[in-house]
This record gives sequence, C-alpha cells and structure tokens, in this order.
Amino acid sequence: MKNGQKTATNGLPVLRDPLMWVSLGASLLVWVLGAYLRSKDGPVFNGPILAKGTSLLILGALLYRSAYLRRDLWTFLLPMVWLASSRALWEIASMPEGRFFSWLLLFLVSLVLTLWVRDRRILLGVQTLMWGGLDWLFKISFLLPFSFLGLPVKKRDPLPWIRWGGLAVAGVWFLILQGRYYLQWNFEDAWDLWIGGRAAVFLLLGLMAPVGKMNLSFPLVRLNFVFLVLGGWIWGGEGLIGLWQGSLLTWVAVLFAGFGWESVRRELLGEEWFQQAMGFAIGLALWGSVL
Repeated sequence: MKNGQKTATNGLPVLRDPLMWVSLGASLLVWVLGAYLRSKDGPVFNGPILAKGTSLLILGALLYRSAYLRRDLWTFLLPMVWLASSRALWEIASMPEGRFFSWLLLFLVSLVLTLWVRDRRILLGVQTLMWGGLDWLFKISFLLPFSFLGLPVKKRDPLPWIRWGGLAVAGVWFLILQGRYYLQWNFEDAWDLWIGGRAAVFLLLGLMAPVGKMNLSFPLVRLNFVFLVLGGWIWGGEGLIGLWQGSLLTWVAVLFAGFGWESVRRELLGEEWFQQAMGFAIGLALWGSVL
C-alpha cells in the first residue's frame, strides 16, 4: 500500500468507479420491482416513493464505495440488493410523515462526509450542524457526536482536543433540545427489534468489518452505528412512532451489515469456489430475512 493511500477518500473519484454503478443499477431494478409488488397490498407506488428509495440507495452505494480500499463487484452487489429489497426501505419511502425519510437522508449524508472530508476541524464544524438537525428530528441521535472518539490518534497531533469535540457538541445539543425530558428506557421494544426481529444479526455482522482494509475514517462511521443503537434504546419512541423508528434502525442495521459481509466472504470463508458458494448461500439466507 502506497504512503497516504489509506486516507479519507476524495468524493469525485468514487463517481468514476464502474463497479459502484453496476451494483447501484442492479439494486435500483430490485427496488423498483419490489416496490411495485408491495404496492399491490399497500400504498400506491408513485413518484415520491420512487425518488425517496432511489436517493437512499444512491447514498448507500456512495458510502460503501467510499469506505473500501480493496473491492470487487461482490463487495457492493449483495449488500446493495439487501438494502433495495428490504421491507424497511419500502416502509420508510411510503411513510406519510416525511421526517423519517429526512432523518435517514441526513444521517447517510453525514456518514459520507465523514469519509470524504479530510480536515478534522471542518468535519467537526459541518457535523455539529448535521447532528443538531438529526437530534431535532429524532432524539435517538443524541449520542452520535460521541463517534468522534474514534478519530485515529497521531503522534504530535496539532489538534489533540478535536477527539473530544464531539462530547462537547453532544452536551450542547442535549441541553438546547432538553434531551432529559425525552428519556425513556424502552427495553421491551428494543428486544423485539434486535432479538425478535433478528436485526442484531446484521448489527453483529457489521461489527466484523475489516477495519484494516477500510478508509482511515471508517472507525468514526462504525461508532455512528453503535451509538445510534444505544440512542434508540435510551430515547426510543412509543406506539406508531416507535414502530416507524424500528424500520429506520432495521434498514440502518442492514446497511451496516454490508461492511462486515466482505470480512465473512474473504477472511472466514476463503477464496476457493466452494467456500465462495457457501458464502453466497449465506448471503441469500440473510437476504431472505430482510424481505
């Protein structure tokens, strides 16, 4: 690996990667077909629903491409198909209340910028505004600034304080938005989502991501997922709001699993054809659980 290769990714080169566009195109076909079939028993499949699902898949593809240093078509394809065919995506795109889609869109943009922006001061400034918007939409986001603790420690770092900037931002937004009034330890709903709904399988798969082969800023992305899960337990909604938040967290967990899938496919199963076939079978089984 050349010196400086493992850095935050510049945004423009990823747009020229044909593997990303092939996997994105396949996932969009799956999304359109799945949405059309689901619309027969639910909301009418229309332009706004199509646009919402498409925009989320585009950001998901950008996130995957920006995170990986080593890749092939299968790195992106199967996780993107998981996302496109998941029932959670249809539920998010067809929800009558727009803030669920807005929150997820803003969350994905935040993750992509984490991988793209190299200057940590600029990143902290931009993320401070985005964290405020996420907190305002849903209080499950209060812990996201803690992800800055994942910044890599460098010798003679001119900005040693920047790793703790997220803690200060989290405290400020918690006070401004009066987070203490929204505390509700919703253990039962969390159990139903992560254990009963099997979303924990995807979360654990995501934690197996090969960090050594990822963008240098990937630890921040991974901590975003971890702290979001904790925030969903501490500030989760109730009733219909809690149910819809469950769809958000399920889709996020499936997105996170895509990072760990590469580790399972290459490191645990190996490169032989029969090992890859086994991995493909496992991938299909996981796909069946998101439909």
